[in-house]
Amino acid sequence: MLHTLLEHQQNRFITEGGIREQMTRVRIAYRSNQNNQNNQNNQSNQNNQNNQSNLNNQNNQNNRSNLSNQSNLSNQNNQNNRSNLSNQNNQSNQKLQ
Repeated sequence: MLHTLLEHQQNRFITEGGIREQMTRVRIAYRSNQNNQNNQNNQSNQNNQNNQSNLNNQNNQNNRSNLSNQSNLSNQNNQNNRSNLSNQNNQSNQKLQ
Protein backbone atom coordinates (compact mmCIF):
# COMPACT_ATOMS: atom_id res chain seq x y z
CA MET A 1 0.00 0.00 0.00
CA LEU A 2 2.80 2.41 0.83
CA HIS A 3 4.51 1.32 -2.38
CA THR A 4 1.46 2.29 -4.51
CA LEU A 5 1.27 5.67 -2.76
CA LEU A 6 4.93 6.33 -3.55
CA GLU A 7 4.43 5.29 -7.18
CA HIS A 8 1.41 7.60 -7.42
CA GLN A 9 3.41 10.52 -5.93
CA GLN A 10 6.30 9.87 -8.35
CA ASN A 11 3.95 9.82 -11.34
CA ARG A 12 2.30 12.98 -10.15
CA PHE A 13 5.69 14.65 -9.70
CA ILE A 14 6.68 13.65 -13.23
CA THR A 15 3.47 14.96 -14.83
CA GLU A 16 2.80 18.05 -12.70
CA GLY A 17 6.25 18.90 -11.39
CA GLY A 18 7.24 19.89 -7.89
CA ILE A 19 5.78 22.62 -5.76
CA ARG A 20 8.33 25.10 -7.08
CA GLU A 21 7.37 24.45 -10.68
CA GLN A 22 3.68 24.68 -9.85
CA MET A 23 4.16 28.02 -8.08
CA THR A 24 6.19 29.34 -11.00
CA ARG A 25 3.41 28.41 -13.44
CA VAL A 26 0.81 30.09 -11.25
CA ARG A 27 2.94 33.24 -10.91
CA ILE A 28 3.54 33.45 -14.69
CA ALA A 29 -0.16 32.94 -15.42
CA TYR A 30 -1.08 35.67 -12.92
CA ARG A 31 1.38 38.15 -14.45
CA SER A 32 0.21 37.32 -17.94
CA ASN A 33 -3.39 37.95 -16.87
CA GLN A 34 -2.40 41.29 -15.32
CA ASN A 35 -0.61 42.33 -18.53
CA ASN A 36 -3.66 41.41 -20.61
CA GLN A 37 -5.93 43.47 -18.36
CA ASN A 38 -3.53 46.44 -18.51
CA ASN A 39 -3.40 46.20 -22.30
CA GLN A 40 -7.21 46.12 -22.50
CA ASN A 41 -7.45 49.14 -20.20
CA ASN A 42 -4.87 51.03 -22.25
CA GLN A 43 -6.69 50.20 -25.46
CA SER A 44 -10.01 51.30 -23.95
CA ASN A 45 -8.45 54.59 -22.80
CA GLN A 46 -6.98 55.15 -26.26
CA ASN A 47 -10.37 54.51 -27.87
CA ASN A 48 -11.98 56.99 -25.49
CA GLN A 49 -9.36 59.61 -26.35
CA ASN A 50 -9.84 59.01 -30.07
CA ASN A 51 -13.62 59.32 -29.70
CA GLN A 52 -13.21 62.57 -27.77
CA SER A 53 -10.82 63.89 -30.41
CA ASN A 54 -13.27 62.99 -33.18
CA LEU A 55 -16.08 64.78 -31.33
CA ASN A 56 -13.90 67.86 -30.90
CA ASN A 57 -13.05 67.82 -34.60
CA GLN A 58 -16.73 67.53 -35.53
CA ASN A 59 -17.61 70.40 -33.22
CA ASN A 60 -14.85 72.54 -34.70
CA GLN A 61 -16.06 71.80 -38.24
CA ASN A 62 -19.64 72.62 -37.26
CA ASN A 63 -18.51 75.88 -35.67
CA ARG A 64 -16.55 76.83 -38.80
CA SER A 65 -19.53 76.00 -40.97
CA ASN A 66 -21.83 78.08 -38.78
CA LEU A 67 -19.41 81.01 -38.88
CA SER A 68 -19.15 80.72 -42.65
CA ASN A 69 -22.95 80.66 -42.97
CA GLN A 70 -23.24 83.70 -40.71
CA SER A 71 -20.63 85.52 -42.75
CA ASN A 72 -22.43 84.68 -45.98
CA LEU A 73 -25.72 85.93 -44.55
CA SER A 74 -24.06 89.09 -43.35
CA ASN A 75 -22.54 89.68 -46.78
CA GLN A 76 -25.92 89.11 -48.45
CA ASN A 77 -27.56 91.55 -46.04
CA ASN A 78 -24.88 94.13 -46.75
CA GLN A 79 -25.34 93.72 -50.48
CA ASN A 80 -29.12 93.99 -50.14
CA ASN A 81 -28.73 97.13 -48.03
CA ARG A 82 -26.37 98.70 -50.59
CA SER A 83 -28.75 97.80 -53.38
CA ASN A 84 -31.68 99.32 -51.49
CA LEU A 85 -29.69 102.47 -50.77
CA SER A 86 -28.67 102.71 -54.40
CA ASN A 87 -32.27 102.31 -55.52
CA GLN A 88 -33.41 104.95 -53.07
CA ASN A 89 -30.72 107.34 -54.27
CA ASN A 90 -31.72 106.73 -57.87
CA GLN A 91 -35.36 107.39 -57.06
CA SER A 92 -34.43 110.57 -55.18
CA ASN A 93 -32.32 111.75 -58.10
CA GLN A 94 -35.14 111.05 -60.53
CA LYS A 95 -37.57 113.07 -58.41
CA LEU A 96 -35.14 115.96 -58.29
CA GLN A 97 -34.78 116.00 -62.06
